[in-house]
Amino acid sequence: MESLLLQREKLDMPAIYFIEPSEESVRMFIEDYKDKSKPQYSAIHLFFSTRMFPRLLPFFRKGVMARRIRLNDTPCSSLCLAYLHWMSQN
Repeated sequence: MESLLLQREKLDMPAIYFIEPSEESVRMFIEDYKDKSKPQYSAIHLFFSTRMFPRLLPFFRKGVMARRIRLNDTPCSSLCLAYLHWMSQN
């Protein structure tokens, strides 16, 4: 486990991101992929601690599209863990 606040080595392996759906966390996640020729990790599994607020969606989408982070196919998957917890309570 590594903090988004730290400089990390680029690795040719999948990564699991577990982040808060805040502008700062999303910005740091997107910054990991500023070098389009050598991304931080080869594949992404993105988990948010709670659901993303609607006001953050345009910011997230714009950053993801600018960095060409692949979200709709194999290299990246996402899941909101708060939803799973809520479902387990019912």
